[in-house]
Amino acid sequence: MDDAIDFSIINEGQIKICFDLIKAAPEDPMPWVKLAQIYIKLRNFKMAKMAVYKSYEISPDNLAVLKIKAFYHLKVGQYDESHQIYQLLDIHFYNQLEQIRIQEGVNNSNFKQLVAFYKMNKFNLSETEFFLGNYLSAFKNYEYRNKIIQDNFIDQKNVNLLQKISELSCEHLSKPKNQKVLILSEQGYGDQIMILRYLKTLDEIGFKTTFIVNKALIKLFKCFSQLSNIIIKEKIEKNDLLENEHILWSMSLPSLFYKINNKSLDLLDLPTLKNTKFNNIDRIKNKKRKKVGICWRGNPKNKRDTERSIEPRLLNSIFENKNCDFFVFQKEINDSDKLAINKFPNIVCLSEVINDFYDSSCLLSSMDLVITVDTSVLHLSGTLKKKTIALLPYVPDPRWKIEGGKFWYKSVEFISQKKLNDWSYPIEKVLTILK
Repeated sequence: MDDAIDFSIINEGQIKICFDLIKAAPEDPMPWVKLAQIYIKLRNFKMAKMAVYKSYEISPDNLAVLKIKAFYHLKVGQYDESHQIYQLLDIHFYNQLEQIRIQEGVNNSNFKQLVAFYKMNKFNLSETEFFLGNYLSAFKNYEYRNKIIQDNFIDQKNVNLLQKISELSCEHLSKPKNQKVLILSEQGYGDQIMILRYLKTLDEIGFKTTFIVNKALIKLFKCFSQLSNIIIKEKIEKNDLLENEHILWSMSLPSLFYKINNKSLDLLDLPTLKNTKFNNIDRIKNKKRKKVGICWRGNPKNKRDTERSIEPRLLNSIFENKNCDFFVFQKEINDSDKLAINKFPNIVCLSEVINDFYDSSCLLSSMDLVITVDTSVLHLSGTLKKKTIALLPYVPDPRWKIEGGKFWYKSVEFISQKKLNDWSYPIEKVLTILK
């Protein structure tokens, strides 16, 4: 079954294979499960619902069926239903692990595979808990995510040393005593920007901190005066592994501090930026027209990109505003982007002048307003305390549900879709704001 479906290529041929398998074995739930996965990936939720419920009708106790049913409910915003199933799966996987541990030991291959299923289910459970407002539990279960270090952050020969260093915990926070901690960046650029505020606090309570981060962010991060004591670099050296007592995965910082006071931390003071490089851009110098930064697409490699990104043609009514100049903050411009940029004379593409996040920050600081989907531009604009409108899908990143997103960025107004796959409401709200 798994060999028959190639999920690296989702097309009509894969759907046909599923239906052929269903015809050959109508009482087998797995072709329906695979079909549901395909339709969810294609965001065809009507067909996904049909496949999910058909598989459940055939085999309501099948683990694969329960997992796809929980995932479907999550993706369409039915959080209670999803949460209930993930809780049942959590109990199931835990009991299975205990049974194998007692009978066969933790080195058994079945145990290791089951641990992976258990951790993935915990992560999915955390997402439903964020949506339902159970933040403490959500942060706790979020710690079961896959913590993956980027290949360019460390030489392979040093990985074993890294694995021997203990992770920083709440107990260590109470007695820092100039302990050295190595913070390992995770996930995307925006996530690395979001956690800067926690580095300041680590410094204030007495930790000697080294932050491993993507090269494109380093110049900007070194402009924040409150991070002057933080070592910011792009690669882990052997000495870092010998000198630091602890490591901490960057996305564990919000969880660590939320356990202590259930609050977010204040953003850093604004960085010191010198934007003379961009003084020759005429539209930026024009004080008579409103300058609006805009970003309608994120990194296509992000698993949420089809949900969060907007086709620029849907923004035409916004671009028709003759009192505004729109500055595009996307580094990569595709054919549909070019059509929009060429159609409207008040759109200025910045892709050729932006080399890193320092450049983006200099330009964003000149904007009167920023309109963006959920990508690094949102985090950057929020960190710079710019007035920002964040356009979110119907089921957004669950972190934005904490205090309506204000937990992270006070200057950002978060506007979500009212219906799945329908950007009309957020766009109408933007038109009202621009008027």
